[in-house]
Amino acid sequence: MEILAITTTRIDETAPFRHGGGIAFFMNILPYLTKKHNISLVAPSESGKAIDFEYMGANVSLTGNKLDFPRYNKSLISNPPGRFDACLLLEPIAIVLFARKRKKLDRKVVGVAHHFFRPHMDVKLAVRAPLAAASLPLEVILEPLVRKAFGSLDSVIVSSDVFVDHLKKLGAKRTHLIEIGIPERYKPGRKENYAVVVSRLEGYKQVDKCIRAAREANVNLHIVGEGSAGKGLKKLGWAEFHGYLAEDKKIELLGGAKFLLSMSMVEGFGMTLVEGMACGAVPVVSDIPAHRFVLGESGVGMLVRSWEEMRDSLTWLIENEQERKKMARKGLRLVKKRFTARRMAERYMEILEG
Repeated sequence: MEILAITTTRIDETAPFRHGGGIAFFMNILPYLTKKHNISLVAPSESGKAIDFEYMGANVSLTGNKLDFPRYNKSLISNPPGRFDACLLLEPIAIVLFARKRKKLDRKVVGVAHHFFRPHMDVKLAVRAPLAAASLPLEVILEPLVRKAFGSLDSVIVSSDVFVDHLKKLGAKRTHLIEIGIPERYKPGRKENYAVVVSRLEGYKQVDKCIRAAREANVNLHIVGEGSAGKGLKKLGWAEFHGYLAEDKKIELLGGAKFLLSMSMVEGFGMTLVEGMACGAVPVVSDIPAHRFVLGESGVGMLVRSWEEMRDSLTWLIENEQERKKMARKGLRLVKKRFTARRMAERYMEILEG
């Protein structure tokens, strides 16, 4: 089976995971998909150069301009009939841009939607995510186009139950809930007394609150990620900033961590929680729908509503080492049961082949 995947996330051929999001999820399942199907991925280039290369068995074609949307459309509709049997649009922007070509494609078209700001937008989030808030009027104006795009899809894949109702409002006819999985190479290492934040450094992620909580709980903190808030966060001190880390280095850092922190105000899933649990780190994270979906009633981790609660939770876990170890073991079992890349790939193939 020939499958064409399209993303609007910029890709650096030397570090495909750099910008995270839907493309990172897709890259995790590529080794399983390419064992059975021929996969072609079209994406914008981080460097601005047109590049073709192979990654985990897939043919990757990077357009020559970071924002060359017409080039995307050309690459999609100019393929001769029979070139691919199904098309996978890896995020909402790609869905809006290309789903309107549905009739010309005459092939199964499946969308992937992990994250929306609009259903959760309030004053506090608007302050922390001003660009997202500023885009809301445009979203309202474009809603008929968005509804038409989502309504034209054969189905939409979501990673949690957080946005299912919103997708129905957008006209999605059929949704499939497929939890995000991670590769088996995520494993625990020798534990040390430090916590890790893996996040884009943007206001709504509230990394500043993680720094404050870790400082007051006297827990060393490592921060992995890049973003517009990075410069200001570094001025707060205490934490060691690593910027972008290659996956093997990130796994090594998580493997030694006792805790995984997040105070994000909104998420579509909670991939970093899963990565942390797979490496034996206990999540101490904000009490938001996506994090509740991941942790459920598993008894793993601590859901908190403020930096003070995060500080107190860290302090309690440090003072109750056996309880922390128990949570860590439960986290490992939870990942093996629900969040493997193999399980995720199998569900994707069921939808694409069906």
